[in-house]
Amino acid sequence: MTETEVLNKLFSAMRGAGPKPEELVAYARERHGYGLDEHYGVTCASDVDDYERETEGVDIPDGFIRIDYWDNGPETLQIPEARYVEALQEHLTSTGATSLVAQLKDIHL
Repeated sequence: MTETEVLNKLFSAMRGAGPKPEELVAYARERHGYGLDEHYGVTCASDVDDYERETEGVDIPDGFIRIDYWDNGPETLQIPEARYVEALQEHLTSTGATSLVAQLKDIHL
């Protein structure tokens, strides 16, 4: 599955079940991840604590996020935060939440 397909699948999974658009913007600005269900979620580098890094081997470099998704089984993809924010802006625009897009323009990643 391509990066674009994963992002589309993530945003499609949110319809009606995930965070509200305002919450997605707040999470992106705070560099904080979220979970939708047992199959979909976003984890930012700042969400990972020392225990997860040292004991569980979770490695998300600064400036990246991990997307957990389902594709005939659990999968993960790491992408730059800037790419995620860009995709979020596109999603918000396509769903008519254009007033929120401006709040993502000044994020310093």
